[in-house]
Amino acid sequence: MARVALGLTLYLADPFQWLASGAGAALREFIKCAPPSGPVWYTTSMLSVWRPVRPSNVASLADQLSSPSILSLRHGFRFRLTDDLHAPSYGFEYREIDFKREASAGVLEVTLPQDFEPAEFLPLATKLANTGPFWCGIGGYVARWNEFEKATAFWQIFKWCRRYLGLDVQDSDRNAWEAIRGLPGSNWLTFIGRPLAEAREIKLGSLQEEPWRAEVEFRAVPNGAMLRAGTSPTLGDVNRLEFPYAYAEVSRRLAPFFKLPDYWGGFYNDEGTARWMRRFAEPARWT
Repeated sequence: MARVALGLTLYLADPFQWLASGAGAALREFIKCAPPSGPVWYTTSMLSVWRPVRPSNVASLADQLSSPSILSLRHGFRFRLTDDLHAPSYGFEYREIDFKREASAGVLEVTLPQDFEPAEFLPLATKLANTGPFWCGIGGYVARWNEFEKATAFWQIFKWCRRYLGLDVQDSDRNAWEAIRGLPGSNWLTFIGRPLAEAREIKLGSLQEEPWRAEVEFRAVPNGAMLRAGTSPTLGDVNRLEFPYAYAEVSRRLAPFFKLPDYWGGFYNDEGTARWMRRFAEPARWT
């Protein structure tokens, strides 16, 4: 029903670039850095079934995912690759949106097992962010869930978030509408794209010059900037008295730019989504 994984969610800008080459290049990078170790399935919004694919043949899907020969945007097109049809521990998802038809961002989302090596995940996340323009992105430990059991899954995810301060939740179907206007939170890796920085007047230069007290790294990337909160991701288990100070510092600095729709389950009650989103900026409201 729900699972904790290591993941990255990018909210995409300039859909034509992702259509022409970006999506296929991102899938190739994903397979190169994290080849599937077992059976995987794929589907698209143009198929009515999931189809099995051998790990050795996954890379061939990249040629079908994007191509300069495709002349128009496939508004609403969706591609999914996963090891589990319910709550994946390994997966790649791409959603294509024509911004002229919907004021929403496209989505590129990758999922890897919770024990995947963070030292290998960081260069992968950076390469994906360098593949094309984006509004923003969040990377680190994240909850994934069964879409058919979403209402129930979010009650469990809410309980996890009460204990694990470093756990992120990205409901990308809904967040894509807000990502063009604000950040859907922050985590170990927080990407701020140039389109969002310009729209919200986020001064990337000021962030670079910020006298960060915790172990926070600012890194300029071709399409914006990345903030890394600590050398490796953490779940921030409050039962073990763990507090992710670097996460907190990034969150407090970026809190004025946060924007999320209300989530399901326990997040919906008593402004739970807002309290969780600002758990570092206003800890008393969450704890």
